[in-house]
Amino acid sequence: MPVSSVDAAALRAALEAGGEIALVDVREERPFAEGHILTASQIALSCLELDLPQRAPCRATRLILCDGGEGLAERAVAVAETLGYQDVVTLAGGVPAWAEAGHHVWTGLNVLGKTLGEVVDQTCATPFLEAADVKARVDAGEDLVILDSRPWDEYTDFNIPGGIDCPGAELAYRVRDLAPDPSTTVIVNCAGRTRSIIGCQSLVNAGVPNPVFALLNGTIGWEQAGLTLEHGADRNHGGVSDGALA
Repeated sequence: MPVSSVDAAALRAALEAGGEIALVDVREERPFAEGHILTASQIALSCLELDLPQRAPCRATRLILCDGGEGLAERAVAVAETLGYQDVVTLAGGVPAWAEAGHHVWTGLNVLGKTLGEVVDQTCATPFLEAADVKARVDAGEDLVILDSRPWDEYTDFNIPGGIDCPGAELAYRVRDLAPDPSTTVIVNCAGRTRSIIGCQSLVNAGVPNPVFALLNGTIGWEQAGLTLEHGADRNHGGVSDGALA
């Protein structure tokens, strides 16, 4: 049975119209990172059956599948339809056809989120500290708390020494319990830049009275400064008190 498809012009028009669309690139992470459509989500064909229902839970949503032009999207259609998706099409010719039509192809991973982080940084002038400054403050015994805004599995791999795991969406809820004194300096880190910026700025925007900073370039910046990371730590944010929640 032939697979329905849309061309690059139709996809561009649909994206610009602003309707509800799930645009999914079914290639593995590496080829996706080498060139993809900005708003596409990467879910490899090998993981589609498990991940698609979580990433696009509404089965009535229009699902547009794309690839590198090698036929993966056509194979993915059958999987999606088995899962109950009612409106599934492919991008004819995949990402190469998108590029040939004159549309931009982006490289890297999490490009949209990273772009948001840079916009927030430039717009809000998010305050930051460099790794060497943070280390000097720690060594001097200053009153500070380091909050790692990554998920638990990332945190336990490696973290800034002394840091406490507190994923970004939890920061505003937990910060008062983790830094009850408004004079305590709060430093937010991630592995690189984006989640440090977003986490720090979310606390600033929430009106936290503490001095709040993003750690410039996160754990990468820490290592680049010649400093040692901690591995296997198990400090987390714990429960939230009524006062902090209020």
